Amino acid sequence: MYDWPSRSCQLGRTRAPHAWLIAAIAIAAWLLPTGEAVSQTPENAAPAVAAAPELPAAPQPAAKVVPAEPVKPLLPDVELIVSGMVSTIDGLEKQLERAQTDEGELARLRLEIDGFIDGTSLSRRYFEPRLNEIRSQIETLGPLPAKDAPPESPQVAAERARLTSLSAELSGALRTSDLVEERAHQIGDKVQSFRQQLFTGRLLARSLSPLSPQTWKRAAAEIPAGGRQVGLIATSWLKAASTQVPQLIALMLAVVGLYVLLKSIVRRILAQRLEGAQSTPPSFFVRAGAASWVTPLLALPAVAAVLLLGFGLNSLDLLIYELEQLAPKVLTAFVVFVSVSALAHAVLAPDRPVWRLVDLADRPARTAAASLTWIAAIFGIDRVLSELARLVFLPLPVTILIAAISSLLIALLLLRLVYTPFQPQSVPGPAEAPTAGEAERPVLSVSRYAPRALKLPVLAAALLIIGAVVLGYVALGRFIVEQLVATGSILAMVLLVHLAIRALLGAPGSGVKPLQKILNERAGLNEDQGNAIVHTLQFLLDATLALVALPAILLTWGYTLPESWNWLKSALFGFEVGQFKISFVRILLAVLLFLALVFATRLLQRWLNSGVLEAAKIDRGIAHSIHTAVGYAGFTLAALIAVSYGGLDITNFAIVAGALSVGIGFGLQSIVSNFVSGLILLVERPIKVGDWVSVKGQEGYVRRIAVRSTEIETLDRASLIVPNSDLITTTVTNWTHRNALGRVVIKVGVSYESDPEHVREVLRNVAKDCSLIMQHPAPYIGFDDFGAEALQFSLHTVIPDVGRAGGVQFDLRTRILKAFRENGIQMMPNPAHDIYLRDLDGVKLLLARIMQERMKPATEPVNEAASPSTPPSSTAAKPD
Repeated sequence: MYDWPSRSCQLGRTRAPHAWLIAAIAIAAWLLPTGEAVSQTPENAAPAVAAAPELPAAPQPAAKVVPAEPVKPLLPDVELIVSGMVSTIDGLEKQLERAQTDEGELARLRLEIDGFIDGTSLSRRYFEPRLNEIRSQIETLGPLPAKDAPPESPQVAAERARLTSLSAELSGALRTSDLVEERAHQIGDKVQSFRQQLFTGRLLARSLSPLSPQTWKRAAAEIPAGGRQVGLIATSWLKAASTQVPQLIALMLAVVGLYVLLKSIVRRILAQRLEGAQSTPPSFFVRAGAASWVTPLLALPAVAAVLLLGFGLNSLDLLIYELEQLAPKVLTAFVVFVSVSALAHAVLAPDRPVWRLVDLADRPARTAAASLTWIAAIFGIDRVLSELARLVFLPLPVTILIAAISSLLIALLLLRLVYTPFQPQSVPGPAEAPTAGEAERPVLSVSRYAPRALKLPVLAAALLIIGAVVLGYVALGRFIVEQLVATGSILAMVLLVHLAIRALLGAPGSGVKPLQKILNERAGLNEDQGNAIVHTLQFLLDATLALVALPAILLTWGYTLPESWNWLKSALFGFEVGQFKISFVRILLAVLLFLALVFATRLLQRWLNSGVLEAAKIDRGIAHSIHTAVGYAGFTLAALIAVSYGGLDITNFAIVAGALSVGIGFGLQSIVSNFVSGLILLVERPIKVGDWVSVKGQEGYVRRIAVRSTEIETLDRASLIVPNSDLITTTVTNWTHRNALGRVVIKVGVSYESDPEHVREVLRNVAKDCSLIMQHPAPYIGFDDFGAEALQFSLHTVIPDVGRAGGVQFDLRTRILKAFRENGIQMMPNPAHDIYLRDLDGVKLLLARIMQERMKPATEPVNEAASPSTPPSSTAAKPD
């Protein structure tokens, strides 16, 4: 496998610290004193007074000295760590000069440089806290005295000088650490450059062409020598095996028996699970889930038998040196062959069309499965023969011919795949004639290059392999073959497992939802909660699958295992972009923490609604306010905790908020106003859920108070969406603000012949007999006015629930009507009016004249001199 260098591996490395640097820091920590005051050391002690004078001098004002925290001497450990870093980086530079053409040594040196860089970061984390402590103590001593000010005491001056010296020492150590780290990065760049040059040179080196007769002659001349070497290896193995013939026969019988047993078990399982009658065709995700467990099941017998054979030969000491060197390559090649063959038969299902994962007819499915199996077989044989050629020291022409022949055969198989028309399974192709008694089926002509998104890249790869091998770039052709087989197999397995995860967790279209059913029936969760858990679990499983597949893909592209692991750790656990450190794991955990806290908040809200708030019979509006406030608080707290855990400094949001304040003031003013108004509504509660309100000529019940608006349900069952700011800034009538009490007024008119006292008594009895109104306060009967045709009375009552005012009005009016009829009181609900017409004779005369004009014959001449609107003077008569 080739090593593929990449500069992307240098971003944000997170590797194991360098061993020597950890040991140096541990020794330095052990060397530090543990409790002695610095002022008591001989080097730093201040001058002491020998004896007190007989007569004490006059007291002098002394400068106020703040005692500094004792500082441990740092010279030994600082010197040890700095000298170790400098000597190590010098040694790495010398190793690089000697290993410029050795790829293995360069790979080892790269890992050592990565560990050294981690060690320098560790030293910085060790130096910086001590330097901050010393600088803090220097600040505690205060600034130096001014030029004309009295000097500070000798003890303070000595302590300042000592702390300044230590600060300079640690500052120099930090600068040296930064310089060494920069040199290490430069050496790492050079290592990557050398590795890339070696890889590119080897990959693009032009070797002997397999079309050259000279190549075949040289190979033919060397093959007999290789054959003799293989014969010697076989003779040595047979000689060693001849002493253990019974054990070897028993081992072979055990291997064959295990293979036959597992093969029969697998065949029985597949027959029971897949070959039964299907009432309905399985969905795509069900087929993908089946293919995910069929693939390892098909590969199990052969892999188990080969592993048993290898362990048996090793236990019998029959793996001689050459076979021991060849065994890993043989095992790897065999596992690749069996895995690719099992995957192809599980996905394409040549013998089980109903479980076929792709829409292919039987013939192209069988052709594709056979081609992929042969590609894996040739790839494995090439790996084994190449290792065997290395072991028997075959010359370069033989190795070139082995690689060239295998690459050309795989390219031809790829061309066969491209040449095969991928006929859909639903419509038969020309080669699939209808059977006897079957109706004629339509024939669909499919292009050989369809689907183009798949076949054109395969065609390009096959032509590139052929061209590279023919032109002598055998290493390049072999590299392309390796990437096609290895990377393609890994991606196919990853896709298959991903589809299986979706089928297992109940993805849309899977037909079955086992986990969803368990969560609903066993855990008692509703459908929404179960869906949330299923989606979260699916995301975690897919992320885990990607983490497992990424190192495998990196290995196929030439990374070593330590490099792949270090690159993966850097990508997941943190890499630096400028001054920011990004960690996908911390971000993922922060998202999961946010979801968990939000989920816990929802559970708390549900518990409050169904438990505390419901049991205590708290007002519905108060319960809604508590529910909403808990939701807002939980969401805000979850967001703050998740952001802090994700590595972002919350104080930085103040800068962002300041920058956005201008935009909020202009563009988002109404949204912010509605949001703040919603908070005021929840806290002040001028209206609450369940209230009957009137706003802007509309009436209805408040159903929900959200962040931006309030939902009001009208009597027409329509939802009226009112912005929260309108409910704060405009006049709103709340019929149930304090309580649900309301007033109903019934107006009635009676004739002037009715006795007012009698009417009043009847209305009082009606109110007393109605159970829908309250008797305290007592109903009030008012004599309102002398109407034009009736005496106006009104009945004022108080009802316990203003929402039932319509029913109360109907009941009272019905009772009043019956009571008035029983007591002979005449009601005058509609006023009567008399209409008097003046000068009726003139109107009659005018109407008669109009009728006379209409009844004249059409041939009678008309007096044109007369006005059409004025009758002739001979017939006119003035009314009295």
